[in-house]
Amino acid sequence: MSHMQSRGTRRRAGFTLIELLVVIAIIAILASILFPVFAKAREKANQNSCLNNQRQIAIAVSMYVQDHDEKFFPNPGRNSWAGVLKAYNEPSIYDCPSVRNKGTNDHPEYGVNRWLCNLALGEITSPETTLLTADLDPVSDSYTKGNGMLNDFNADIATRHSNGTILSCVDGHVKYENITEAPGDALGKIGYQMMIISDTYLYKTYDTELASATPAGQMKVNGNGDNKWRCSATVLTLPEGCYRVNASDPIPDMMIEYEVTFNTLSGGGAEYSKSALGLFMDDAETVAGTDFTDVFSGLISGVWRYGAIPGDGWSNLGNATSNRFITVATTLNTFNHNDPAMYAGKAPMYGNQWYRARLLFKPETVTVVTLAYSGDTFLGQYEAPFNPAGDMAPGLKKMAAYCCTRNVNGFTAIRNIKIYKF
Repeated sequence: MSHMQSRGTRRRAGFTLIELLVVIAIIAILASILFPVFAKAREKANQNSCLNNQRQIAIAVSMYVQDHDEKFFPNPGRNSWAGVLKAYNEPSIYDCPSVRNKGTNDHPEYGVNRWLCNLALGEITSPETTLLTADLDPVSDSYTKGNGMLNDFNADIATRHSNGTILSCVDGHVKYENITEAPGDALGKIGYQMMIISDTYLYKTYDTELASATPAGQMKVNGNGDNKWRCSATVLTLPEGCYRVNASDPIPDMMIEYEVTFNTLSGGGAEYSKSALGLFMDDAETVAGTDFTDVFSGLISGVWRYGAIPGDGWSNLGNATSNRFITVATTLNTFNHNDPAMYAGKAPMYGNQWYRARLLFKPETVTVVTLAYSGDTFLGQYEAPFNPAGDMAPGLKKMAAYCCTRNVNGFTAIRNIKIYKF
């Protein structure tokens, strides 16, 4: 009897397979719920760390400026920008926890705005919106960004923090900004100022409007309605140091800024027109002529437009989607008007208004920023390919302002050409 009771009360050991699967399923469900929470918490902690790091960097920069006659540090060339701050901080503040590598003064994982170099603090009119530092991209074992400075804001600013970037401004405040498009474009639209320039960099300026016809300050072209291009040009010579003399010469470290306006006179009908500045032209390409084509050496930038207009009077071409600011490295020998990547002005260009263009030259590209004349309102930025062997061939030193139309009468004016050497 006792033997039977012991058999009847024996406890089984272990779990059945079904019980084990149920437990595993519960753990998997809990993990799927909790892991994203843990990931968000970890990313939030990383963001807080980066906010603190860039706040400390901004303080270090401020201390450097105070110790150096209220001036920002010079361009470090191929050396790390953060190397000049070694006396002011610990190297650990250049390490972003969201990046696998270890950031230091010699290899910072944050970039500084290149356009602040050599500027006096008093030249920064809006320190609360002037970009100082931001997350640097890319960061790799080979330190692909060289000196770690922010040169091309679309390419150099990282969005590694939940599709956003952490940045600081010259006044010392830091902030997280969510980014839904190219970083430079997005920050410019929000109101950050990035490409800051100073007259201390100024190499050459042409202060007057370039004119070859009346009314004063305008280049005027009459179209004959025969589908042939007509062109008017005002020609200048680039200063020495702003063009290549020998094939072995690098692209000059320079930026060109100018202002352009355009409109269409009487003529009626569909029309094409260009109001542009040509750079690195040869003598033959600066001569006004008929049946004008797109064939250039060098580079042409400005407003391209197409559209039907009223038959008389000064016509505002309105918001036709084809009216855009473009820059073309013209060894390509074509304008691909349907390629959105070619438009530096994302917003339409309007007739009889002034626009400002900035062209920053780099080894194989030119970065183009388009601004409204009033208040430097950011309108767009993009990069165009640039081939030094052809687009800036040795000896090509002519610069020409063009007004080109087909079928209708038009005008353009270009003024305040400024050339900056760094």
